[in-house]
Amino acid sequence: TLEDEAAAAIGFTYTETDAATILVTGLVQGTSELTIPATLHGLPVTAIAENAFAYETALTSVFLPGSISTVPQNAFRGCNALESVTLDDGITKLNNDCFAECTSLSVIHLPESLEYIGSGALRNTAITQLHLPSSVSLIASDAVNACEQLAAITVEEGNEYYASDDGVLYDLIDDKLVRYPAQRAGDSYTVVDGTCVIGSYAFQNASLETIHLSESVWSLEEAAFAGCSKLSALPSPMSALLTTIPSKAFAGCRSLKDIIIPDSIVRIEAGAFASCTGLESVTIPAGVTALNGTVFSNPNIIVYGKTGSTTETYAIANHLIFVDPDASALPRASRARGY
Repeated sequence: TLEDEAAAAIGFTYTETDAATILVTGLVQGTSELTIPATLHGLPVTAIAENAFAYETALTSVFLPGSISTVPQNAFRGCNALESVTLDDGITKLNNDCFAECTSLSVIHLPESLEYIGSGALRNTAITQLHLPSSVSLIASDAVNACEQLAAITVEEGNEYYASDDGVLYDLIDDKLVRYPAQRAGDSYTVVDGTCVIGSYAFQNASLETIHLSESVWSLEEAAFAGCSKLSALPSPMSALLTTIPSKAFAGCRSLKDIIIPDSIVRIEAGAFASCTGLESVTIPAGVTALNGTVFSNPNIIVYGKTGSTTETYAIANHLIFVDPDASALPRASRARGY
């Protein structure tokens, strides 16, 4: 048909809406370089359907016009041959997972109009650098999860919401370290003074051996240091205001061996030290009143604590070796039994 011929000529399918605009609906088979115009047949191209190009393995490059203000959820998800994306000025939002799992995507140009980058928008891509324009006011904490090639996140001067410390992204409103890129050079990092929060997955898979915290840090979010396989000690110093070690905070930190939980901690959440295969011992202060779920996955870990404490109760319930170092009359290490 004439419509099929027209679609083949431009490389994508579309429909005219009741509002006399063009909605892009999908890819013509075999199209590798997708360029969507701002107008088509005299009508403005204003939207892409959700999932329109998801898992289209032929795509290698994409250009989107500024007339499309939002890149919708899952629009290009799983386009694993996609290497480059150019977004024209006028685009304001990258919705959840819009370019997720585009495992060959190494170059993306973000326009000066961009305001929002949603959850998983660039997750598991091959980007090495990400530059945020001054217009960006919100980037989801997991927007670049599993971006194992990412070496630096920079921010345009004049952005009121975010800043970069030599490639490390900070949220200026919440005083939060948002993302330490996995491929950033160096084996040690000192968190900027005045930082209050280490965000979820902030140091995911970073190849750091030591992390120096600011005394101002009072909160760690879920999986803050997950996958830091070379981390040899807990980040320090830990502020007296820090009371909780959250779920998966140090999951996969395989180089941790003997750790001492700071005295300020009162709660340790499930999976906080999951898959820490090198962990041999942990000393837990008497002030800890909650160890939730399976905190440690190593069944042979030695847990040091105070007799009669929540820690001893936890060790007994989970069949772990419990030792009270102050009870000198007792054997140095004997496995607690659940009866």
